[in-house]
Amino acid sequence: MALDPRYITSTELQSYFVNKDTGLPLAGGWVYFWQDNNRNNLKPVYELTGAPPNYTYTALPNPLQLSGVGTFQNPNGDDIAVYYFPYVTIGGETFPDNYYIEVYSNSSLPPGQPQFTRQAWPGIVQAQNGPASQVTLSPDNQLSNPQFVDVLFNPNTTLTIQAGLGETVQEIAPDWELVINANAGTTVQVLRTSVTGSSQFLTNPAYSLSITPGPNITGLALRQRLNHNPNIWSQTNPNQTIQQPNLDNGWIAASIALAPGSPQVIMRYAPSVGTAQNVLTATNNTGTWQTYTNTVHLVPGNNTQNSDIGYVDISILLNTGATTTLSSVQVVGVDSNIDVPYQQKTVNRQIDQLFHYYKEPLEDKPLPSYLVGWDFPLNPAQILGSTVNATAIGANKSKYVWDQTIIFQSVESGVNVTRAANGGITLEQAVTGQMAVIQYLDSAQAKEIIQGRSAAAISGLTSRLAGVTGTISLWVTDDAQLPDLKAPNYNSLVATINANGKPATLNGAGWREIPRNNFGDAFFTLTNTDTQVKFNGWDMSGNPLQTTATYFAIVVGFSQMTAGDTVSLNWIGLNAGDVATRPAPKSFNETLTDCEYFYEKSYQTTDLEGTATLVNALVRPMIAEVPHGGPPTISGSLPTGFDIQYRTIKRVATPTLTLFSTTAPGTAGNVRSWARSSTVADNEASVAGNWATQTIGSKSASFTTTIDTAMTTVDTTQNYKPAQAWITFHYVCEARLGVIL
Repeated sequence: MALDPRYITSTELQSYFVNKDTGLPLAGGWVYFWQDNNRNNLKPVYELTGAPPNYTYTALPNPLQLSGVGTFQNPNGDDIAVYYFPYVTIGGETFPDNYYIEVYSNSSLPPGQPQFTRQAWPGIVQAQNGPASQVTLSPDNQLSNPQFVDVLFNPNTTLTIQAGLGETVQEIAPDWELVINANAGTTVQVLRTSVTGSSQFLTNPAYSLSITPGPNITGLALRQRLNHNPNIWSQTNPNQTIQQPNLDNGWIAASIALAPGSPQVIMRYAPSVGTAQNVLTATNNTGTWQTYTNTVHLVPGNNTQNSDIGYVDISILLNTGATTTLSSVQVVGVDSNIDVPYQQKTVNRQIDQLFHYYKEPLEDKPLPSYLVGWDFPLNPAQILGSTVNATAIGANKSKYVWDQTIIFQSVESGVNVTRAANGGITLEQAVTGQMAVIQYLDSAQAKEIIQGRSAAAISGLTSRLAGVTGTISLWVTDDAQLPDLKAPNYNSLVATINANGKPATLNGAGWREIPRNNFGDAFFTLTNTDTQVKFNGWDMSGNPLQTTATYFAIVVGFSQMTAGDTVSLNWIGLNAGDVATRPAPKSFNETLTDCEYFYEKSYQTTDLEGTATLVNALVRPMIAEVPHGGPPTISGSLPTGFDIQYRTIKRVATPTLTLFSTTAPGTAGNVRSWARSSTVADNEASVAGNWATQTIGSKSASFTTTIDTAMTTVDTTQNYKPAQAWITFHYVCEARLGVIL
């Protein structure tokens, strides 16, 4: 290595020591080199070895024994110049760390008689960060929100926490929890106070926090948990010696600012498993704000938990009978016993350093999903109801079960569908096999999805103790039509799936998988507890399909399960961007409207098409036929024009509209015709036989007729009595993808 100006030697060519009593050479004397700010800790010194330009600084024994003529020598007896390194390295930066030196006369065992001492040697007051610059630096505080610049309660009022018997944990600020242990009901009051600029408190805090305990409290602590750090700062080389400099010696430096009159606080380092240690103890009995610092040596790391679940708590144990007011809490890992002053930071920087706290909530903040009805507790399940038994549509076939939800089965009569207790969809493997859920979207959304990056997420669980694996895949086509899902074909794009649930062969033409930027398949595992899995990286930007895509499909397939195994899905989301989230919350009515773009019915949501019911039925007046000139005294109804206005515009210009009679058996293609004079009569009336012109559109439908044959007649005992006439019916408007091609 090249010469390093941070290593300092005396300017004389040879150091010469004399006995303070005799003036003779201090032959065989002993020289001890200590840290100046911790005079129980030996600090290494060095000799220069090697040849230019490849010099090496080699640590010397400490204490160092002088030669027979009172000069410095190495263990080989060579006359040397001693080099000092009056710095400590923290996080790649260096800071002042002077020596305290003690000199003793010779003795058979050191030390001998004291001769003299030197303190703050050689008097370095500025840190050096490399050979070319000198800057004053401070290490970085590893605790966030140290001055409580962000709190989770109204900072203009006192927060009163109600606590009961046992332990109560209340989050009061980002990364700060108050842990209350009580033997009966109690309260704790928390107040954040803004500090004026003229206060001149040590560390210049922007805010302070006051904590006032109520009665019955047996333990009170302010805690910050350092998640995923099972042994942060602990010793990693417990066998090293003082002659091995600049290694991680496992020291921790702490500081805290206390207001006047604050009782004793104890700062504690506590791994989730392993040895807890007190770091700092302080009491402010003065009349001014004071800052207290301390550095301790941590034991070798002994937390047996890994970083997925392990953590370290930095807890400030508070007095249970008096108010504590504090601020400017700091913890720093260092590699030697050095006090570290509090590093003052602006409020802006303290807020910046809270991103980790808000990162996960922001990532979990729901975004609008491209998918429709896949926040399953809100899915109306209009088509077949929320319970759909396995049906014999064939192996490797698909069908709609819920709104915008197609089920693929690898075996005949393979899947039962029910609503889960939490409202989600439960898919039961009726016989051993595989399943997948599929959703189609039309051209406009297909083009939008592939013009940018997309992210997907799934939430669910399985009854299988061993778990179930699955794959999310995205597909797009420019084919003019989708595979035919209607009977008897029952074909979706999925012809077969592989062992992990990804489509292996496809029905239809032109399908292309949207790639995940070389991330590989979106492969997940569901367990028997609620699991959320998130993926990003789908990107097809630049592909010509951006302007020609006709349909999009998402396929979520699963590995093989045995009969009786279930998968319960809470939601599946697909959103733009790189952060996958659950679908943004909607009301049931909003979700129903989204689903009615594809399928709408006049029935109650829970009534299936063909149900014989007048609930939600449409009523339209007809022509009332009245007898003319006397017997026969017959009144009745003649058909006349009427219309239907859909609640929601449909996906296609010409959906399929089917009318159903309101009474048993609720026949498709019929309405119920009614006539009234002195009595009421009703019967089925064919739509096709009575309304010659039927115009079906995406917003409404109209029915007109030239037929004058009575649909319903009714006897009357009074000549010329006017009749009333009307029809009642339900409708189903079909525009589902794969059904209406």
